Amino acid sequence: MEEQEIRLRDLVEIVWRDRLPIIIITSLAVILTLIYSCFIQKPLFEGVVRINVSHFNYPVNGLIDETAQSGFWTQILSEVEGVSNPVTASDKVTIEPIEYREKVIGEGQIVEIEKADLVEVRFRYPDAVLAGEAANHIGEELLKYVKERRLEILHDKKEELTKELEMIDEQLEKAFSDTHKSTARQNVDSDTLFSSTNVDDIVNVRLMELDPAYRKIAERRGENMMALNVIILEIDKLDNSDLNELSRWIYMGRIPAVPVSGQRFLKIAVAFIFGLIFSVFIVFFKHYMSDDQSSVKSKR
Repeated sequence: MEEQEIRLRDLVEIVWRDRLPIIIITSLAVILTLIYSCFIQKPLFEGVVRINVSHFNYPVNGLIDETAQSGFWTQILSEVEGVSNPVTASDKVTIEPIEYREKVIGEGQIVEIEKADLVEVRFRYPDAVLAGEAANHIGEELLKYVKERRLEILHDKKEELTKELEMIDEQLEKAFSDTHKSTARQNVDSDTLFSSTNVDDIVNVRLMELDPAYRKIAERRGENMMALNVIILEIDKLDNSDLNELSRWIYMGRIPAVPVSGQRFLKIAVAFIFGLIFSVFIVFFKHYMSDDQSSVKSKR
């Protein structure tokens, strides 16, 4: 323990004795980083746009994963006039989810009236006007993309439900066989049977009462028909909606007036830590080389 304390004290003495080079190297790293951040690096302006995806019943996390695909933002930014290099500029696009709760104040109480899922898109660019215009364009294109993807999902669900309904109809037709008809007709009052304008309806009601399997299949058909009607209505609504109508789900940002810091303080902190570690390494390496040379001379 004593030997370890002596070694630790020796290390502290080495650092303290050579503190001047450590201070100089660390300060130089911080000053150079500060000069680069303030005078050499171009200031970046940040355009912000928000989109309400709750209206489309579209998963936010799914949208973020899809936009992470290679070339997604590049394709959109290539349509913005003035963006010189869409591939490089696409690295300046960030997207993140925001949980938004719309509230109204009345009679001294705050009442939550709606919960919405928003995605916030930020785009940084040296030109303030282009940063704002590109962000708004990204919002419009992203909204179109969400609409198209939602329509694809709805059409897939519609096709799936249609096929399932066809299978259910085949099962019902098979259950509605002559054997079941004759069995059901024996339990139906003859006057009611022949006075009815639709014998099949009466037989169907009797089958619902006598055959649990038939009843279960018929109930599933009714549920699927309701779901299919809802999907058809949503598809018609989206097909007939244009961008002007959908624009109310976009919260456009303004042209940024003040540049963002560009993570200046983070860069300075990293430069300070790097300069400190590098300077301490230099000091110990110098001390090691001097001790090694001294040991060689003593052996001679």
